[in-house]
Amino acid sequence: MQSRSTKVADLSLEASGCCVRCRVVAVTVAAQMGAGEGDAVSCSEVLVGDETGCISMTLVGDQVELLQPGRSFEAENCAVEVFQKSLRLSVGRWGRIAILQPGLTCDVNLQNNLSTEAL
Repeated sequence: MQSRSTKVADLSLEASGCCVRCRVVAVTVAAQMGAGEGDAVSCSEVLVGDETGCISMTLVGDQVELLQPGRSFEAENCAVEVFQKSLRLSVGRWGRIAILQPGLTCDVNLQNNLSTEAL
């Protein structure tokens, strides 16, 4: 993927169709959701970030296994949404996630957590 990346600190509620390069800090929630017809879909919430800040991200389906703590990735066609009064980064149907090799070497800035800021 050769896209211009947006830094986490520059993300806002109006952001859509953006590309970010982040490292997974932690998986905070993992669950199975009903998808209808008795099918279950894995979902999780992870904290991701770069040297400018961090944000929660919702993962669904194959994305859950792809992104584990410590892995660096690039996500294309992302959007920032509000869920339960906090900002979340999401990769929708038309988005794509790719593992970065080599990974990011920066320390994630946990002090600037966009998901904990008051809206």
